Amino acid sequence: MKLKNEQKKVDLHLLNNNWSTQPKLMNVKFILTSFLISLPWLVKAESLDFLRSTGKIYSVVVVILILFILISAYLIRLDRKIRTLEEKNNNES
Repeated sequence: MKLKNEQKKVDLHLLNNNWSTQPKLMNVKFILTSFLISLPWLVKAESLDFLRSTGKIYSVVVVILILFILISAYLIRLDRKIRTLEEKNNNES
């Protein structure tokens, strides 16, 4: 029984770190925006010309879009789970 109470204290300490979900979401938006803005400078023009000439650029774009959508969906799902845990913790306190 004592171990369970100590575990609850540790869990509550991790949840009560005074972070709200809004700043976390803003950090995610900032990172994604920075990545998208810097993307054209990361890719060399010669490789894009080759991909355009062979028609494979569309495959690359589709793969990048799928990855972006999956990562965004994962982050949104994770944010919702964290929000529900925080609300649950606030209701118990």
